[in-house]
Amino acid sequence: MGRKRRGKYIVEWWLGDHPPRHVHVFKSSGEYMGRVILDTMRGMDQWDPPRDLIRILRDMKKGEL
Repeated sequence: MGRKRRGKYIVEWWLGDHPPRHVHVFKSSGEYMGRVILDTMRGMDQWDPPRDLIRILRDMKKGEL
């Protein structure tokens, strides 16, 4: 499992998790927000992630994920 805090978000992922490749997102307070597919940067389960979160995930994907 990996976990990173970026701004007001906590991003978690599990190695070997089920496809599609995705991350779980929480508010910094610990409240669950949803999941984002990393290949498309779209939310799962009819969740529309905030734009600032998508920017953070793109930056993380370039250098860390």
